[in-house]
Amino acid sequence: MLSPYRVRVTPEWVDYNHHLNEGAYGVIFSDATDHALIELGFGPAYREAIGGTLFTVETHTRFLREVPEAAEVTVTCEVLGVDEKRLHFWSVMRTSTDERPSATQETMLVHVDIVRAGVRPMGPEILANARSLVRPTAPPEAGRSVRPLFLGTVP
Repeated sequence: MLSPYRVRVTPEWVDYNHHLNEGAYGVIFSDATDHALIELGFGPAYREAIGGTLFTVETHTRFLREVPEAAEVTVTCEVLGVDEKRLHFWSVMRTSTDERPSATQETMLVHVDIVRAGVRPMGPEILANARSLVRPTAPPEAGRSVRPLFLGTVP
């Protein structure tokens, strides 16, 4: 299991309603993903030795509860799936005062060779490490997308 990422909501991350701003959710989830990737072994030493890194190619964020200014939040990241070129993460944000999720983010990352500028397989040791952490079943919310709102449709 990957260790959780913790951070306190700063004043510059809140909106005029004194709640976490939409963009700040992205910052926190991005920092939590970096934290998890370093724990998996995708840190500076890996980039130097292998010449590889991971780029985010898709995310889906669900905003479930307001997060107030100064709240302490924890983000847990889990591996939903991995192959030699991709890593699929599921992340959940909670505040220290509420165990219910405040937000979730599903992320797809690809392994990129930064020297040759292309998608390439990741190192076998890292791949094995990520595979060992794959969650046995996906949460029911995973794999969703925004449903289109067709103009002219009235509920």
